[in-house]
Amino acid sequence: MDKNIVYCGFDCTKCEVYIATVNNDLALKEKLAKKWNESMGTSLESSNVICYGCKSDKKKLDFCISGCKIRACAIESGVSHCGQCPKIRTCETIKAVLDSNELSRKELLGE
Repeated sequence: MDKNIVYCGFDCTKCEVYIATVNNDLALKEKLAKKWNESMGTSLESSNVICYGCKSDKKKLDFCISGCKIRACAIESGVSHCGQCPKIRTCETIKAVLDSNELSRKELLGE
């Protein structure tokens, strides 16, 4: 499994937040903050759109630290990604990701 693949099977290097962070792309950060504020009713400032990946020791989005149930479960279970969990095929926590993300299915389930 690629080192950029995180708990849920996403590839950080393809994430818009990660890309905006490593490139310090202020326009993309502004676009993402606006998009999330409109779609999720948040009040995220573009200056807080910073994430180096949920496994990184560097800054992450507050959601990833306190709100991501997948990350919390994987850490609690002691797995480096959900594909190592014997319950993955029946897990409700990861189900929506697996149903909607082909990369995650491929990485975590080998499909």
